[in-house]
Parts: sequence; structure tokens; C-alpha cells
Amino acid sequence: GFVAYTFDHKAHLGVHDGLHYAMGYCGGGVHQATYFGHCAAQKILGVPDGETGIAESALPTRSYYWGTPWFVPLAVIRYKITDRWGI
Repeated sequence: GFVAYTFDHKAHLGVHDGLHYAMGYCGGGVHQATYFGHCAAQKILGVPDGETGIAESALPTRSYYWGTPWFVPLAVIRYKITDRWGI
């Protein structure tokens, strides 16, 4: 999969139009995906233990983001420059 960073730098777990999701692990997906997948399965089965503190939290967005991360190459260039010059 892809490394996904949400704008609030938090993972999100919830349901949208009947689809259960767990996403936005911000680089920490190995352990979080296992736990949140378990929580999502419990929620689907109606087990109360599937509830978490982040369930159904809103996914924030930004006005400059339209679904394609056009700004990522710019960020890569910025970090290459700061790495090179130690800024």
C-alpha cells in the first residue's frame, strides 16, 4: 500500500456509506493496521470492544487539495535542499 498522512496526522477509523474503514496511519501502519483492523471487525460484528477513541472522527482537508497530492514533489525538493545544506 501507500504511506498515507492525514492533515491532522492521526489515524481514522469509521464507517462511510456502509463501508468500514481504517486508514491514515501516517507511517505507523504495521502495528496500527493490525489493531484497527481488529477493532473494525469487532464493530462490524456488533462487539462493544470495537469502539476506540478515534472512531468516527472527521477527516480534515485543505482547500488546495483536490484528491491528487500535487504538492508532494515540491515537498521532496524542499527536503532534498534542507538535507543537502543542513538547514
